[in-house]
Amino acid sequence: AGWALSMLCEAPALQTLTLDLGKTLIGDFGAEGLALLKDAPELQVLTLRLNDNQVADKGVLALVALKDAPKLRSLTLDLRGNLLGNESAIALAELSQQSSLRSLTVDVRQNVMTRKSLKILEAALPKGSVII
Repeated sequence: AGWALSMLCEAPALQTLTLDLGKTLIGDFGAEGLALLKDAPELQVLTLRLNDNQVADKGVLALVALKDAPKLRSLTLDLRGNLLGNESAIALAELSQQSSLRSLTVDVRQNVMTRKSLKILEAALPKGSVII
């Protein structure tokens, strides 16, 4: 599903996209495909509901590339109930490098991250970001 949906990055007028892919088991492979949405030239608001999909650190490392979307202002990543470990927390902290991002919500409940990793994530993300 993720790779097929990655073709949306070629939609020149795409500004807002919400995908509810919860419990579709797209895994890391699908997450890698969705990361290509970073190439959508006009994308400003992106919500990805990827809960309960067996996404692990490899998939999150790919999704962090969304920070390179040129006009992205709002990003919501629902990553509940996946296989995210400490590497995912450190990778998600890189989202703070997106200077035009004004709204960021990351839901990492029901994963295997340690409290230390969650604190690293919280400290790295810009003020106003929401980590659940």
